[in-house]
Amino acid sequence: MAASLNEVFDVIIIGCGAVGAAVAREMTLLGQKCIVLEKNMDVLSEASSGNTGHLTTGFYYTKKRSPLEFEMVRRALKLNKEWLDLQVNVPRSHCGLLMIAMNEEEFNTISEYQVKGIANGEDVRIIGKRELVKLEPNLSVVNDSVGALYSPEECLADGFLLALSNLYVALYHGCHLETRCRVVKVKKDLHQGVWKVTAEKRAIKGGKLSKLFLRARKVINCGGNYSDEVDHLVPRTMDEEKPFTIQPGANTLF
Repeated sequence: MAASLNEVFDVIIIGCGAVGAAVAREMTLLGQKCIVLEKNMDVLSEASSGNTGHLTTGFYYTKKRSPLEFEMVRRALKLNKEWLDLQVNVPRSHCGLLMIAMNEEEFNTISEYQVKGIANGEDVRIIGKRELVKLEPNLSVVNDSVGALYSPEECLADGFLLALSNLYVALYHGCHLETRCRVVKVKKDLHQGVWKVTAEKRAIKGGKLSKLFLRARKVINCGGNYSDEVDHLVPRTMDEEKPFTIQPGANTLF
């Protein structure tokens, strides 16, 4: 059975993880009529459900290597503090960060990070084993370490509540949300000047799929690890930029 929403949205946001929720909040507060499409039963249910909530200073980014990410991190340093000051119910901790080197090669790496951090104006420094033991006396790897890079201005916040707060604000101010809604087609209607998005919506208890036919002036891809799949849905001419592919990585955190 097909369902249709006749109104034209300002923005369709695909994906309701941490990024999608933040984009929904910002767009809605700017007065944009938004709808968020999430393929899962619940929002924040994939990578965002287990994110560290690390509000990084990004001291190791360089403008030369990653200019856009460098600019975004610099802006986020100011915005994160302002946002958290208004979110009294979101737990946070000004705990600092330690990057522990277990061998000479890793020590050379954190030494390079120190140089980058100082160049970015951040308070970062190499510490020896004695100071590391004072900071983290119960950490088992300390005795085998050769040093660590200490960044005292790093913070942690509850990553789930942080993102959920953004979504609540967006919904309160009129943003629409559709869960169990997988986007299957994205096409720009050049004649009407709008994007046409088709999504398949699953019933809560299974059964037949219904379809949503949506229109918007803009589409923002916030699909996270699946954003390349969304990108591949968009038809392209030979002259347009080719679709991208995501290869997720992993970090080890103590």
